[in-house]
Amino acid sequence: MDGPMPRNAGENVALPTLDYETWKELVRAMGGRFNPEGIDPKAFIGWLRPMSVFGLTAAEVSSNAQRVERTQRDVRLDGADHYIAIFQFAGQSAITHNEQALRCDVGDVVLVDVARPATFFASVGAELWKSVALVLPRRSLVSHLGFEPRGGLYRRGGTAAGRLLLISSGIPAKTEDQPTPVPIPTCD
Repeated sequence: MDGPMPRNAGENVALPTLDYETWKELVRAMGGRFNPEGIDPKAFIGWLRPMSVFGLTAAEVSSNAQRVERTQRDVRLDGADHYIAIFQFAGQSAITHNEQALRCDVGDVVLVDVARPATFFASVGAELWKSVALVLPRRSLVSHLGFEPRGGLYRRGGTAAGRLLLISSGIPAKTEDQPTPVPIPTCD
């Protein structure tokens, strides 16, 4: 775990960088098989800071991977059955999930169904991106909502609590809040 020590926004605490395999294992233990791609494992820089939010598993996650994939094979192998609300805190990213392509800027949030494949893209090459991922148990969320939400729900800006409330309440977004389909960057 050598290398630069990224700073946690808003805190004076430096987070230790993680190597490729350690980062993958920590992400896997938290929420399922997600694989960094498009970067030489030796050049990979990432970090993960686990936390608890009102008893729910969460983590601050970042890396310089050009994309992070969760394939149908990953879904089959780990059997993870929950949602993840992903709050974009730094950088830009894009996601393909449930046949949708979305671009995420700082302040945006997306609901990902980990029982389905998804691919996350860094929008600016190997620039570090940072998000906070909140694991939402499927059974509890569906029971609370009274329906099973479709992964890929997306909201722009506003406060984190307000975005999460909109997603979990099933309130339809205004027209200007609808995601804009975007070309997904290719990572060679």
